[in-house]
Amino acid sequence: MKKHFYRVALCALACSANIALAQDYIAATYDLDADGTNQFNLCHNLWGSAGPTYMLDGSLDASNNPASGSVQMVCSLDGVGDDNFVSKYGFADTNAFAFTNLEFDIFWAANSPTSAWYFGPFYGHLDFGYTTDTGTIDPSQSFDIHLTDAGHWVHEVMPVPVTVNSLVNGIYMKMYCGGYGNPTAGTVTYWVDNVKLTGRKPPLTAPALTIQKSIPGLRIWASQLNDDYQRDEIVTVNNDHGWYNSTPRTYSLTLASFPDQTHVNFQAHMFLIPLSGMLAGDLPSNAYEDYHASNIVEVAIINAGNGTTTGRFMVKTNASQTDGDMRTVGTLGVVTNAAGALGTWTVTFSDNTHATLTAPGGTSNSFALPEDMTLFQGPLAVYFGVDPNSTVDTGQSATFSRIQITGTDPINDNMTSLNSSTWQVISMDLPGTVFVPADSAFWISWLQQSGFGLVTNASLSTPVSSWGNIGLAPTNIWTQSEVLVSTTNLVTGGKEFFRAMGTPP
Repeated sequence: MKKHFYRVALCALACSANIALAQDYIAATYDLDADGTNQFNLCHNLWGSAGPTYMLDGSLDASNNPASGSVQMVCSLDGVGDDNFVSKYGFADTNAFAFTNLEFDIFWAANSPTSAWYFGPFYGHLDFGYTTDTGTIDPSQSFDIHLTDAGHWVHEVMPVPVTVNSLVNGIYMKMYCGGYGNPTAGTVTYWVDNVKLTGRKPPLTAPALTIQKSIPGLRIWASQLNDDYQRDEIVTVNNDHGWYNSTPRTYSLTLASFPDQTHVNFQAHMFLIPLSGMLAGDLPSNAYEDYHASNIVEVAIINAGNGTTTGRFMVKTNASQTDGDMRTVGTLGVVTNAAGALGTWTVTFSDNTHATLTAPGGTSNSFALPEDMTLFQGPLAVYFGVDPNSTVDTGQSATFSRIQITGTDPINDNMTSLNSSTWQVISMDLPGTVFVPADSAFWISWLQQSGFGLVTNASLSTPVSSWGNIGLAPTNIWTQSEVLVSTTNLVTGGKEFFRAMGTPP
């Protein structure tokens, strides 16, 4: 086999316009005249069953300007089912990433319905986000409407997070009635005015690039921001993978990358979950099935912090919507791998009620299962994925280079591409689940900054105009922009340089 050698360097240079600080962007003031600040025609309900109405109201303006107004939303809730509204307040496309804050005024009618929450009565909890031409961006921002906030204008200032790094064309406010203590019945009325983006950021310099050799296989990041207990995973499509009355059967996963020993909360997992114990509608879309389902076998692989990694075999039965006692008496066996997490972890069921857990180094532990393993008869789904379990471990990743299941409908997959007849991705942050092909070469990444793309050249001394776009759009994963470079994107033999280039907003 011919070997190809590549010499690759990163260059943290940028070709960008020198943009001076500009004025705030006035998105909408809802003037009565049809000028650029009256964007009432862009206000409407995005989705939701409650069916609110919208009106340009000239009688109420946050600045007490008789020539202006505000947008009134009225929504009647009947307390039946899952009433909700998602109100969009639109404006012309602009790059929110160029600004530090989003500001607006809101007036909540005092006669709107209230409900009780842990701090006492209030009007409700509003989730907040941005709209784009293709969907929405959820920055995990929200605010409560307290009793003291009603009957007058309240000025809200929301920071623009790093994850809002594309053109946006509006903001949305969302309330799921009955959740978070929100009211379940009555007529909600509120007004919105003076939507603007403020505090333009200074000109951006090129981000620093990092390079990492890629590893073929399924790389899964715990990449959803602000969610310490997220599940990012894949699940079998065909669920004829149970061991009960079908032994011997073996399930194994091979880890080719894993966080270092400072990350003692992050875990790779395998879930074996019978369909009979799942809630209606959960399969396959619910990533929290280990919590929802009544019955589960879980194998969790976690660093010990001392150079070793442990595998834990845990069982939960008849315990829907809870962890049960999996982490206490439900832990039936533990094995330790002295060399860490990398390698193949295997569970073998020799019969209906006996199993063996084996670590990559060959250490194993055999044990008897509880008598109520009859709950695992019938169709069974198998999940593989990761959980961060803490803020400091969010953003970490693991690579599964092989997954195997023996027995009926066997699986032996090197995970370099998605076989849609075998697997379905149900990660809570889909961009962070990547099938890395065998011809991959490097991951090149940088802290998310809007307007930069990856370019390449064989020399640093050539003009800027000679640098060519590599043709690979970055994917935003956690707080990073990631580009997976294939060997086909590289020049065989000589030098190759990469840098981020573009026109920042």
